[in-house]
Amino acid sequence: MYKLILTISLLFILQVSSNGQNTYTKKQLLSITGGRVAFGTGDILGLGIGVTYGRELNKNKNELSKLIFETEVIFENGSITPKIENITIQDFNKPGFRHTTNVILNPKITWHPATNKYLNGVYLSLGPTLGYTWQSREKKATMQFDGIQSNRVILLDYKNRFIGGYRINLGYDIELVKKYFFGVRVDFSNNNLADINTFAAIKFGKIF
Repeated sequence: MYKLILTISLLFILQVSSNGQNTYTKKQLLSITGGRVAFGTGDILGLGIGVTYGRELNKNKNELSKLIFETEVIFENGSITPKIENITIQDFNKPGFRHTTNVILNPKITWHPATNKYLNGVYLSLGPTLGYTWQSREKKATMQFDGIQSNRVILLDYKNRFIGGYRINLGYDIELVKKYFFGVRVDFSNNNLADINTFAAIKFGKIF
């Protein structure tokens, strides 16, 4: 996995360094993405935001011209926050506290397979991920009465560590006005902690 990350990073550096030596200006883009994250099987829902820089890999009119190298930084956060004060038995039996925050770097190759003008906005992206996760969950909970009301008292367990895995994007972009585009996308990701997450989002960007 780390060899793949290194290879893609070196490819990006070579592409950037060659820009000044070539009279052809390769298409570049910058976009921001925001949407809903489902951590795991949807037990935890949250919000995610991503910032992406991309650049064409080839100027020739062939299949490679449909390839774009992109680097995205993604922030994800979600939690389950049960009621802890003046609770009932029904409140106590609801799912306990859980929280996840991820910061992820995702270099990826994006492919636009269609040439039809109505479908050329369809794309598929694939790349490795490397990041850090902050996770906490309710390890144990008790219901205690303080003389006035019943409260939920919890013991937390933490899991903070580096993560690595892969991410797949499937999306569609449409040009709103010249050089500005709007899109929708769905991501599926997995990492070494066996966290399988889903991200459904919209994005807005500019082509340079």
